[in-house]
Amino acid sequence: TLEAALRVVDERTTKDATLLDLLTRLVARSLVIADVTDAGTRYRLLDTRRTYCMEKLDVARERQLVSRRHACYFRDHFEHAFAEWLQGSEAHWNAVYLAERDNVHAALDWAFSPQGDAEIGITLTAYSGPAWLMWSLRREGRARFELALARCGSRTPLKVRADLWLWFGV
Repeated sequence: TLEAALRVVDERTTKDATLLDLLTRLVARSLVIADVTDAGTRYRLLDTRRTYCMEKLDVARERQLVSRRHACYFRDHFEHAFAEWLQGSEAHWNAVYLAERDNVHAALDWAFSPQGDAEIGITLTAYSGPAWLMWSLRREGRARFELALARCGSRTPLKVRADLWLWFGV
């Protein structure tokens, strides 16, 4: 989404209108795909373009920074997913969270990698609990919860650990 893109790029130099203009030009050149639905517009890269962009981030030595921002955005995005799952409409919840499966995978893969930040991954795993059920990825979800629980430390908030145990049990 535009919101996610704004959080991942350097917010000091990119404003909403500038990024939207850039995305519009990239879509017009078929370098970025815009998926327009009732839930809003989502932007994505083809796999070959994504690989190329990752290589450019590696050359610029910015891949870790971008990966951290990406993971932090989705950790924050999913913070209230459980409460919204319990209280809101299913249609709204699905529109907001179900489309983020690939982003959650990428964020968790980075967070639990040697270069990542396990605390971000632990928290994102805890917050994304209902999504694993809705994505019908219970076996993978269980593995993600096991990994997160194994990586918990003394700095891991009690509520995050409790959420991990809750979803592991479910």
